[in-house]
Amino acid sequence: MPSENNDQHIALIKRFIQEFLPCSNSEQKYSHNEFSFVLKTVAKIVLRFGKITVSEEDLLQCFSELDYNLYAREKPAGIPKKRNAVERSISDMDAFIYVSVSSTAVLDLKKASTSIALQKDQLKIISLLRLKEQLTTFFKNADFSDSPGSAP
Repeated sequence: MPSENNDQHIALIKRFIQEFLPCSNSEQKYSHNEFSFVLKTVAKIVLRFGKITVSEEDLLQCFSELDYNLYAREKPAGIPKKRNAVERSISDMDAFIYVSVSSTAVLDLKKASTSIALQKDQLKIISLLRLKEQLTTFFKNADFSDSPGSAP
């Protein structure tokens, strides 16, 4: 299915990835750098803060253009294929797909975009509040001036 995002939105998603999900040379395979988890996290944040929907194709395009590595691990027998809207194409494969990003960075983004009240460690709370402020600032300063229909 073709993406509804224009070039400006794709550029914004790429800048978001570069700033908040720097590329890692590690090929660690954790649940938090598994593609569907990264997609859900990025899509939620970009929709919440930037009012832009992110499709699987958009995110794959961005990772590809930024030269991020994708790698796979075969799914063990007996794990059912997920059928929800996010996981139709990539996760219908008989493998888990991972992205070369820090799983900690992805998890922190998820925590910063949800209820921080569940955290108990005061330093972690401060860190997540800073990250949430960085997210707010990033999207507030996002340049949509080249979007179709915008004023010059």
